[in-house]
Amino acid sequence: NDTPSERPPIRLSREGGFLIVDCETTGLEDTARIIQLGIVALDPRGNFEWKFSSLVRGDGSPGSAEAQSVHKISADDLIGAPSFSEVIMPLLQHFQSRVVFAHNSIFDRGKINYELALMGEVSLQIFGCTKNLGEFLGYGRMRLQEGAQFFEIDAGKAHDAGDDASTAASILQIYLQRHPEKFSEYLTTISNCV
Repeated sequence: NDTPSERPPIRLSREGGFLIVDCETTGLEDTARIIQLGIVALDPRGNFEWKFSSLVRGDGSPGSAEAQSVHKISADDLIGAPSFSEVIMPLLQHFQSRVVFAHNSIFDRGKINYELALMGEVSLQIFGCTKNLGEFLGYGRMRLQEGAQFFEIDAGKAHDAGDDASTAASILQIYLQRHPEKFSEYLTTISNCV
């Protein structure tokens, strides 16, 4: 296995398709831990390929009472859950070969990169944002549930990482289908994202 420093840099390539991620965490602070991860994979044309969702042990805590009131995950739910490393390592190649998106990319990228740093792994530099993409395409900066309502998408359970990743993926598919040229233009704007 290559050490993180020997791996080639992650580059923006649509050829591998797209990965849409969502995290539920113990809070909003920089050191908050991921306790649920949802991922949806789309091919380069935006067709659904697969979905993954798992609770993640973190440090065993579901976070503050305020965080728990949002994600509804309890300490008991996290007993026996895999570590972030156990969840991410089999999936890391997908993060390195696809364009990664999240609806609120600053939050999700920060949380994923914090967990990767704890593992000694290379951080993800390039992250698309479906909220920013919506603004770029003229829809405005809709929250995820607003986007679901606007596009008449079944959003499932709010603040469930798997359902939220699916909702963001559905929005991304709509943007890609309706605005392929502007979508490609947006991808060039995130290629220098840090």
